Amino acid sequence: MNHTFQHNSISSSILTLESARELFTQDEVAGAFYVVLSGTADMYRNNEMFMRLGPDSVLGAEPLFTPGGTYLYTVKSSGMTRISRYAYPDLLDMLGAQPQIFKQMLNSICTQLKDFWARAGAQAGIAPELYYLGDIRSYGPDQWVIREGEDDTEIFRIVSADKGLEVSRGGHKLAVLENPGDFFGEMASVLEENRSASVRSLGNSILEVYPGSQLQNILTDYPEVSMRIITAMSKRLAETTRALTRQG
Repeated sequence: MNHTFQHNSISSSILTLESARELFTQDEVAGAFYVVLSGTADMYRNNEMFMRLGPDSVLGAEPLFTPGGTYLYTVKSSGMTRISRYAYPDLLDMLGAQPQIFKQMLNSICTQLKDFWARAGAQAGIAPELYYLGDIRSYGPDQWVIREGEDDTEIFRIVSADKGLEVSRGGHKLAVLENPGDFFGEMASVLEENRSASVRSLGNSILEVYPGSQLQNILTDYPEVSMRIITAMSKRLAETTRALTRQG
């Protein structure tokens, strides 16, 4: 991965860990993310090591937009390792003040997450399965699943949709969702905001429905959802940056 993250641009602290020292543990409440400066770090899930990462790797970023979220894995140094620590609240405060720096950090995380989960999936050899079930709901043609402006935070997963589900905003069509297994509706839970778009079943659809409180479990089993969330936040920050530039 090309190193572009400017470590001195935002407030951070430097940690030096001896071999086999724990940085954070799986299921621990998350409050910061980390970037490896030198050395290597081992990652464990359910007490089994599955990956070793080197300099410029981002660790613990997945719960960034999940208040009260927990780390998805344990990290230990595999030798003398120097790591930079960044507190979540400090980063979130930069959204308005320094969006260009925050955007850079998110882009770095996106690159790292894509590589990380790709290698983790290749090593596992199979796609992860959900260990919990949501409620099953059926929707008929032209039935609304989500309405723009509503304040619910339910998350949906497509079981089947014979004609797809139309996503629209302000009455304008944005996309059609049709792939079984795809999630949608998670951003309302992440941002704690009202629905930003509407979703309508075009034909007969069957969906699994989860309360917003299960978002962390979904991120654990489906890391591509965390990628989508961080990518969406990065785009939002890009829009904020452009808006501030125009105002200047």
